[in-house]
Amino acid sequence: MTAELLFRLIADSPGTSGDFVDVTAGVSCRGFTGATRFAIARRDLSAFAAEVAALHRRDADQAQLIGGWDAASERLRLQVTRAGTTDACTIRIRVASPGARTDQWDRAETQFVCPAKSVTAFAEALTSGTAKSAQLVGDAESTL
Repeated sequence: MTAELLFRLIADSPGTSGDFVDVTAGVSCRGFTGATRFAIARRDLSAFAAEVAALHRRDADQAQLIGGWDAASERLRLQVTRAGTTDACTIRIRVASPGARTDQWDRAETQFVCPAKSVTAFAEALTSGTAKSAQLVGDAESTL
């Protein structure tokens, strides 16, 4: 079963500037979907890309990206770790967005496995300055 994480970088949004970018993030895995929107500092995307590179070199155990902090919830938490002793990575993703009521948050949380090269390409797309999206596709059924 295929899993997907898709970030769309919105260039013409009021939240986008030289230092920040507006992002929509959506995840689809095992029949569940979730989406959110948030602004994030470009330096945070660069720090995530550096953590991914360190993970790939085996200089780190994880890479993490947190985006869109509200008083009630993080809108995004993305954690990348190595999948066992393989070159694959485990992706753990949680997205949240405000619900119909002011005190309600809709959340989706899942994990999947994908090739390390795909994670590197995802991180590079987030920091390229020219990409309009970044995507991770993986195996939702892997037991690594």
